[in-house]
Amino acid sequence: MLTQSIDTIFEWLKVAGEQHGNTTKIPLAISLVQEEFDEMKEAIQNKDKNELLDSFADLMFTTCNVLFYSGITPQEANKKFEQVVASNYSKFCQTREEGAQAVFAYAMGLHPSKPRENIATHAVETGNAEYPFVVKRIDGKLMKGLGYKEPNQF
Repeated sequence: MLTQSIDTIFEWLKVAGEQHGNTTKIPLAISLVQEEFDEMKEAIQNKDKNELLDSFADLMFTTCNVLFYSGITPQEANKKFEQVVASNYSKFCQTREEGAQAVFAYAMGLHPSKPRENIATHAVETGNAEYPFVVKRIDGKLMKGLGYKEPNQF
């Protein structure tokens, strides 16, 4: 599905006469990403669901513009997306003990992803049998369990 969305956006850019791999357009594309992100923040502040959805779609378009002008193909982007999805799922812990070990590693600055950083975290039950525990930072950010794998490992 993501590949289809990227293909649609790339095709639109080609119809508009844009050149795949035209790196001179990257700064413009990045500025448009920032513009749309700012609009998203504003939509959230205003509790404007329609504008939030619009900014989401526009962010997809503008981030794909960056890929297009960088010469990346939809297939490359989709492959990386799938790797990141698999990597994100590897953040989960299978047991309460595994979650506690990750919490301890973060607290002691021993976690492989954040060596020498003492980070307060806690393990939380997800309610999902396949991915039963996740480690969260105090502000709610999902952290990496000790079984985490980098995207390029998939």
